[in-house]
Amino acid sequence: MSLGDSESSLEPAPAEVPFALSYGTAARSRPALIVVIGVIGIIVASLGLLAAAYGALTTISAVLMSRAMPAMRWQTSGAAAVSICETLVGAALAATLMSGSIGLVRLQPWSRRLLLWWAWVYISTALLFLLLQVLIVVPSEVAGITNMMRTMPVAAPATMPAAAAGASTTSTSFSFTATVGGGGTTVVGAPAAAAGFGTPQFISTMTMTYLFMAVGKTVICLIFPIVMLFMMRTRAVRSLSAG
Repeated sequence: MSLGDSESSLEPAPAEVPFALSYGTAARSRPALIVVIGVIGIIVASLGLLAAAYGALTTISAVLMSRAMPAMRWQTSGAAAVSICETLVGAALAATLMSGSIGLVRLQPWSRRLLLWWAWVYISTALLFLLLQVLIVVPSEVAGITNMMRTMPVAAPATMPAAAAGASTTSTSFSFTATVGGGGTTVVGAPAAAAGFGTPQFISTMTMTYLFMAVGKTVICLIFPIVMLFMMRTRAVRSLSAG
């Protein structure tokens, strides 16, 4: 046996690999925080699209009803324009949130920038539409509903006999007279305006109610975009855009 043969026999045999794995690029881990934010964003965006569709149907039905029955008109043209713009902007922002949330779940670096932009635009437009609600929509709704209720007749009291001594109706008021019992007591009904509709107290109560609803809706809708601003600044999400 030669020296070369002895040296080659002392070399260890190469380890056998049962199977080989090939990786193109290392798989990126999905932090749980990113997945949670993305899924919640998809859910919120879906609700936003449904709300935009419902708002569009409501606005269209209100316009058609006001044309068919002018007495039932409760929105001015300015208030209707605000409602249409709010619906269109809401649909666009919901679609943007959907796209950014899906991109976030897929670990796309551009999703963080898109969601930051969405949050700031959403907050700005929500405050703008709240101002338009206070200045245009709420006064229009209060005035329209007050006018409609003024044209509605006031029902007779429940204790009024079935046979009234006299009754008369007009397009703007309703009045009745009736003799109750054998004592000759006369009950006189009042028009709708005298029943409390259109009084300063009634208008003030309706205005405060609509303002409270508008402010409450805005505050609730601002919770998620504000949370999104904080979440987009966490270390896990910032590392996504850095990668």
